[in-house]
Amino acid sequence: MTLDLNNILADRYRIGYVLEDQPGCLIYRAYRVADQAQPDSTETPLLIAACEQPDQVTQQHTLQIAAALQAVQSPALLPLLDTFSAGQTVYMVVGDLGGSDMHTTARELLPGLGGELDVGMPRIEALLHLFGQLHSQPTALLVGEVHSSDIWIAADQQPRLAPFALIRPLAATDTPYRAPELAQPDTTPTRASDMYALGGVLYYLLTGWLPLSAAQREAGMQLNPPSSLNPLLSPLHDRVLERALSMAPYTRYNSPSELLRALQIVRLLGPTEQREAVASPATSPAALDPPPARVPLTDTAPAPETIRMATPPVPALEAPNSTASARLVSPPPPAPYAPFGAPVPASSDATAPAANSTCLVLASVVLFVLLLLLCSLFVFLFFGPGLQLLRF
Repeated sequence: MTLDLNNILADRYRIGYVLEDQPGCLIYRAYRVADQAQPDSTETPLLIAACEQPDQVTQQHTLQIAAALQAVQSPALLPLLDTFSAGQTVYMVVGDLGGSDMHTTARELLPGLGGELDVGMPRIEALLHLFGQLHSQPTALLVGEVHSSDIWIAADQQPRLAPFALIRPLAATDTPYRAPELAQPDTTPTRASDMYALGGVLYYLLTGWLPLSAAQREAGMQLNPPSSLNPLLSPLHDRVLERALSMAPYTRYNSPSELLRALQIVRLLGPTEQREAVASPATSPAALDPPPARVPLTDTAPAPETIRMATPPVPALEAPNSTASARLVSPPPPAPYAPFGAPVPASSDATAPAANSTCLVLASVVLFVLLLLLCSLFVFLFFGPGLQLLRF
């Protein structure tokens, strides 16, 4: 049921107007009664989400989620001020810090387009930290799917999540930030579906263009690489967002901190290293699984101490086998030192054919000498002085 203009809610809030009609929730812009604020007042307005609950059990669960959100403090979260119920409706009051939702925000105010990328990336990292905090609660707080009015961007260019995104039921219509597995009947949000929604939000914040919906991609349409939409991005950003928006849940990043470290690695790599990494065939979305980074992690993984550049893996040495042993021959030991002119000892590894060749040479020399002696004797006896001796 829609609340009328200037209707007083819970004796504390004056309804201004309907800001958006979301599935299962109406978002109002309102003001505090004590401020006597009107819609054109300069006082800080409020956002109130009125979410109908189908039964008492769901209503109690929604109130528990709201109570758990009170413990989450982050600059990327709109402050949750109050939560109460009236009948079958749960009301969530959120501080409005100004600005507008991300789809109506001017492109130059988006973190990925408003100036240097190194200036906007810390704001995106704050949003990743927030999702890490939500997932690290004793009972994980899951967004499920994101609508444009769930992300607000003020003049400081900081994207902020509206808390009522966590208590809204899943919509029946497809959105660009909805994981494909959520289209199945009787499904519930998971950490993997949150990673898909987060990847879609990052895609829009970095490019200013909506990603394709899961239904469009299943029909064969190809997602445009982010670097083709924003010249400040590199092909490595394409690979990071490609994995975050993977259609298969098991191939996405496991946690917001893992996605955060992947983006930090891309930031640490200079243009030359980025070109070399892209040119390497071993670089893939899975190869960008980040090393330990010096960031205050907010999910279950412990925070490492230092940032280390990615190093190429060292191949493990396999045990030698007969084939490898035949190919790998150790070099011969160096010959012992001998002074100049000293006789060189015979090699101990002389082969039999070499010895036979030496014997043949010696035998040939002996036979040649004997033949020469016989010839000399023949000449002496028949052509020289020996001929006269034979006559006598």
